[in-house]
Amino acid sequence: FFRSKMKILCQNLNVHHLVAHSKDKDLRTGKFGDILASHAPDIVIVQEIFVLNTLFSKVGGNVRQKLISKAKECGLQYCALSKPPNPVFGQDAGLMILSKLPIAKEYSVTFREYGWKEVPNKKGFLHAKIKLPDEDQCLHVITVHMDAHEQVVRDNQIRQLRAHLGGHVSTNDYVIVGGDMNVPAGTPEFKQLRNLLHPYRDGWGDTHPATTSHGTACVDYFFWSPNLKVEAQKLEDFDVSDHYCLMAEFERINDDAQRYDAPKA
Repeated sequence: FFRSKMKILCQNLNVHHLVAHSKDKDLRTGKFGDILASHAPDIVIVQEIFVLNTLFSKVGGNVRQKLISKAKECGLQYCALSKPPNPVFGQDAGLMILSKLPIAKEYSVTFREYGWKEVPNKKGFLHAKIKLPDEDQCLHVITVHMDAHEQVVRDNQIRQLRAHLGGHVSTNDYVIVGGDMNVPAGTPEFKQLRNLLHPYRDGWGDTHPATTSHGTACVDYFFWSPNLKVEAQKLEDFDVSDHYCLMAEFERINDDAQRYDAPKA
């Protein structure tokens, strides 16, 4: 694992319980489980697989558990989840990380700032620290879901994420951040996002293809640390959500001269 390439899938599953446009949740999640079996990823990062607690029931728990069970059949034995919602009434952040390697530590963080429209969705990020076999470095995988409505809120959310990474990631560790950032590609806000996440880089630069079925919108991204490179990346519409699946194969860089941030001669 990670001696050659590491395949990561990123998917916003659109499993909501408080909106009308999230239909056929069980069917779509089951189909996504079949995709894990056929594509054999090493790590999967998910957004919008919400669990809603009410005084009388826990909505969405069975759908999520079925996906976790299917993932285990595919070798993804380890799972990190958003912290549980309020037991009386509340929805969690809807985040999940599945991994073939043990997760040594996990952090589920709720954003301090959010818009009033996002009050039911305790959006934030989920950080899994994975100890690599026979390696001094760790792999940090973060799935994030940011505010869908207000740019100033998103700016502060990404600053909170960046501060968290600064306090929990060592210089030589490998880092992959992925998720639904709700920032349109090619905009001044996207340039600000890239600046705030420096030195982490993204895949397509300013030429991102659309990542959702809503016109030409691109809001889903991978960012990674300079000691990694991407050997292959693509978008796939598996018809499991209104977002497409991001897939990438990452490879570590052993020669510092090959890093994209290496000094140029």
